[in-house]
Amino acid sequence: MRSYQTFKHITMAIPMQMHSSAVGPTGLKMAGVSDARDTDGSNIVITAVDRDDARAVWVRLLVGVNCLRQALRTVKPARSEEDVLTFVLKIRVYAISDQDDAAMWIRETFPGLYYIVSPRPYSLSNWYGVKGVGDVPRVDKSKIELS
Repeated sequence: MRSYQTFKHITMAIPMQMHSSAVGPTGLKMAGVSDARDTDGSNIVITAVDRDDARAVWVRLLVGVNCLRQALRTVKPARSEEDVLTFVLKIRVYAISDQDDAAMWIRETFPGLYYIVSPRPYSLSNWYGVKGVGDVPRVDKSKIELS
């Protein structure tokens, strides 16, 4: 319970615009990334990481990596190698699954990035059941309580 209270306190202290449910680029995969595609979402990521605050910036990825990939794509050519590393090391990512090739690009291009993910086939991904698509393999429905 204490962890939840701490998380709730921290989350409530973050301005609502930081809870971007994305004002991100249109287009999936790496095809949506380019020099001219900065968005409100990617700028929010850059601004949060660049704040004068030593704490890590957590980025939760629920449906894609468009804002994060664009932020990293924008920062990489614009800063020194050392500054890019400092930027990347401040980010913590939690992704429920890989959505497209951009997630793999991020992990390959920025191997020092703290990135929690469980990449699996779609039918075995963590969020498959949440989406409500058909039967979830190996789920004992007798354990599910409907409210």
